[in-house]
Amino acid sequence: MKSKIIVREKNYLGGIIIFFQMDGEKYYYEPISSHYVKNSIKKVSCIDIEDEYKPYLDKLNSDIDLERDGGSILYADNVLAFKKEPSYSLCKKVLKNSGVNIQYLNNPTHELCNIAIQNNGYNLKHVIPFIKEEDLNGFYRIAVKNNGMALRLIPNPSYDLQLMAVKNCGAALKYVDNPTREIALEAARNHTAILEFENRDIVEKYIDDDFIRESEDIEFLPLMMFRESIKFFKELKVHLVILMEYIKAKSLS
Repeated sequence: MKSKIIVREKNYLGGIIIFFQMDGEKYYYEPISSHYVKNSIKKVSCIDIEDEYKPYLDKLNSDIDLERDGGSILYADNVLAFKKEPSYSLCKKVLKNSGVNIQYLNNPTHELCNIAIQNNGYNLKHVIPFIKEEDLNGFYRIAVKNNGMALRLIPNPSYDLQLMAVKNCGAALKYVDNPTREIALEAARNHTAILEFENRDIVEKYIDDDFIRESEDIEFLPLMMFRESIKFFKELKVHLVILMEYIKAKSLS
């Protein structure tokens, strides 16, 4: 009984394609371990599938257990769009890896909304309609601590939220109306190009000798290397999931 088949793409990039069956339908997924590229599951169409891959589809004859065997499929940005009546535990597992799937749930719980924005604060845009007004500020805080750019989703953000956002991502300064010197300097600490491009006019009134001196005293390189290393290890985790899937599939074939 086959529910998932992993094959190596026959091109110079050497990626993999995962064919699987879910709720009686057949799908394919090409995992890309990058936060900058959209990772989407697609329903199988003979028009999309090259002839060399079609024989694999005939071997799929059972539904995949996503909680047990999902692997890198759980990182897809639309897995819950196709899964019929997903269990609560599956929803939690998917959202921890790809919080954007929250948009496919009807009336998600407080816990699921929390998981989604902890995965990426920008998923706040999908959960706001389901959060009680008295709980909104707490969710706002989680969102901007995770992704400062989520500040743009918050109506009339408080000073504390603005400060938290630029501490996470200096580029969020562009979403702050009339920033104070404190906020501008915190943004400079977290964005090496804060005195360049679109942000310069925002902080121009603070650009005096003291501001430049304080900004230049900041250890930019270690900070940016630390942030980039976090991003790298997050992507490495997905790489390892994909690699282990492929090795397991080869050993079983």
